[in-house]
Amino acid sequence: MSSVVLAAFSISMLFFQMSCKKDANAQTGGNTPAQLNKLIYTKRLTSTTAEIWTSNYDGTNQAKVNITIPSGIMLANARLSPDGQTIFFEGVNTSTFLNDIYSCKIDGSNVQRIVDGSTTPQGILLGGAY
Repeated sequence: MSSVVLAAFSISMLFFQMSCKKDANAQTGGNTPAQLNKLIYTKRLTSTTAEIWTSNYDGTNQAKVNITIPSGIMLANARLSPDGQTIFFEGVNTSTFLNDIYSCKIDGSNVQRIVDGSTTPQGILLGGAY
């Protein structure tokens, strides 16, 4: 009799385990941008002038981003927005050495100062664009 009870208990546990099985499927967020495989970097030409460039991850397709900024401002620390459409960068005033944060389109057009660094005596630094 104990063998029959043990077998019935084992079968019931097996059915219980099978009925409780759940699949865990990862869901991707709808707002996750596609990876662009692009680098953005600053080439320093002199101690007071620099250019922003883009390339593929492997260094191919290097292209200068033509940005027009006021004289006396040096480009530094460029970052690309997650959608790859906007560049954010520091504009360093070469006489006061205070930084402002600027943005422009990936083609260099529509340059705008978006954060005024002169209000912070110690300066500001661009951390990232997310």
